[in-house]
Amino acid sequence: MPSTGDLVPTTRIERRTFIAADLGGKHVLMSVDKGLYLGLDDVGKAIWQHLAEPLTIAALCETLQATYHVSDRAVFERDVIQFLQSLRFHGLIDAVS
Repeated sequence: MPSTGDLVPTTRIERRTFIAADLGGKHVLMSVDKGLYLGLDDVGKAIWQHLAEPLTIAALCETLQATYHVSDRAVFERDVIQFLQSLRFHGLIDAVS
C-alpha cells in the first residue's frame, strides 16, 4: 500500500491559488509558474471544489461520502488521502496538523 505521508483525518487542508477551468469536459488545474497542468476526474473536481474553504480530511470525506454513497469508509478515506498527497506533492495544497 502506498504511503499517505503525514496526512491523517484530523489534518486541515488549505487550497493554494491556481487557475482552475473546465476544458473539453475535463476539469484542470494550471500553474504557468510551475509549468503544471493537472487534469481531474469528477471526484477530483469535487474534492478541489470542497477545498475552497479550509477543512479537515475527515470533514471532506464525510461530505463526499454522502454524495458518492461510499460503502467502505476506510478505503474511501485512504483513497482521498492519497489524492491529497498528490496535490500536496505538486504544491496545490497545504496541510496543517
